[in-house]
Amino acid sequence: RLEDIEQRVLENARWVWLRYAEKNRRDVEEKSEQLKSISSLSALLGGFAVVAFVELQFADPAVKPAQSEILIVAYAATTALTVALMLNSMVLCSFMLCSILRNGKTYVSEDEEA
Repeated sequence: RLEDIEQRVLENARWVWLRYAEKNRRDVEEKSEQLKSISSLSALLGGFAVVAFVELQFADPAVKPAQSEILIVAYAATTALTVALMLNSMVLCSFMLCSILRNGKTYVSEDEEA
C-alpha cells in the first residue's frame, strides 16, 4: 500500500514536470514566431520605403525651387528615418530571437530535468 502511494506521487510529479516543460516549449515557439513576423514586417516596410523614395517623381526644381527643395528634403529625411527605424527593429528582433532560441531551454534547469 505504501509503495502504491509513492508510485502515485512520483507519477503526479512526472506529469506536472512534463506539463511545465511543454508549456515552456510552447512559450518559446510562440515568442520566436512573433519575433520572426515582426522582423519580416519591418524589413518589408523598410524595403517599401526605399522603393517609394527611389520611384517618386518630383516636379522640376526650376519651376518652384524653394517649395520643391523643402519637400524633397522633408521626404528624404522621413524616408531615411523610416528605413533606419525598421532596420533597427529588424536587427533587435533577430537578436532577441537568437537569445530566446538559445536560452529557451534554460527556463527549465538541468537539475530539475534529471
